[in-house]
Amino acid sequence: LLASVVLLAANIQAIRRLSVPRPVGSRVLLGQLALDVGVLSTFLLLSGGPDNPFIVLYLVHVALGAVMLPARFASVLTGFVVTCYGALHLSQWPLHLERHALGEPALLVAGNLVALTISAVTVTYFIVGLASTLRWREKLLRESQERTARTDRLRSVGTMAAGAAHELNTPLSTIGLRLRRVTR
Repeated sequence: LLASVVLLAANIQAIRRLSVPRPVGSRVLLGQLALDVGVLSTFLLLSGGPDNPFIVLYLVHVALGAVMLPARFASVLTGFVVTCYGALHLSQWPLHLERHALGEPALLVAGNLVALTISAVTVTYFIVGLASTLRWREKLLRESQERTARTDRLRSVGTMAAGAAHELNTPLSTIGLRLRRVTR
């Protein structure tokens, strides 16, 4: 219960932080992901440890960290995940699946299916959003490059026009000077 309350409070704080339009630092993201891993580890510890099919949810955090964090922070998060997984082997509360009406094989299959589905949907959602953001940024970059190319072309036309005016000005000035001498 305490782990759920801590996670709820942290997520409410994260939502408040995201509602204000400002960049979120890597340390904050690392802290949030590490907190999620810690709470997930607590849930896994209380529900079968490394035998729990939801162990695969660790990979979601590793994938998110690898994409969102700088390399050194992603490495720290991965190390934390591996440490938490190792700690699950030291102390765990076993699941008593034999007491359930469905039986152990059916429960493990269902648990694996649900865990894989949650992991796959989460990673897919995140990667699709990331790819969409990258496409949008590429479009903005292309538009910016096109504007820069147009500006450069206009600048070169202006430079060429100034050069042509200078070239025309020299002979015209000479002609004007000679005409003034002749007409005096």
